[in-house]
Amino acid sequence: MSAMLPAIVIVAIIAGVLIGLLGRYWAIRRGDVDTPREANKAAALPELTGTPKQIAWAESIRAEKIAELDGIMKPDAANGEYPEIYAQCMDIINAVKNQTSASYWIDNRTKVFNGRWLQNQHQTKYGN
Repeated sequence: MSAMLPAIVIVAIIAGVLIGLLGRYWAIRRGDVDTPREANKAAALPELTGTPKQIAWAESIRAEKIAELDGIMKPDAANGEYPEIYAQCMDIINAVKNQTSASYWIDNRTKVFNGRWLQNQHQTKYGN
């Protein structure tokens, strides 16, 4: 397999990002989610560690970034042509989602979690 993710995986990643961001937008518009902290609890994410001020700031950052992460991979891609690559990508995404340090989210607030980011992480971790 080449060093690049197959084109179909890239397309699935881009479509997933758009779906995830739209889903988060509409959940907020409908009032399904009141605060970032509630959204993070509803998603069964671990509690953050840090000072109360850091945690409060990081909760809103994490909620936004989780929406990006959730949108990277479409759920039906698990049944696609590359299930092993899908599983590896989901491991990378879940490792980030489970970061418990408030400072991690604050330090990465400008990072864009998208298909390109995932491809770079995958190449770094798995070499393909």
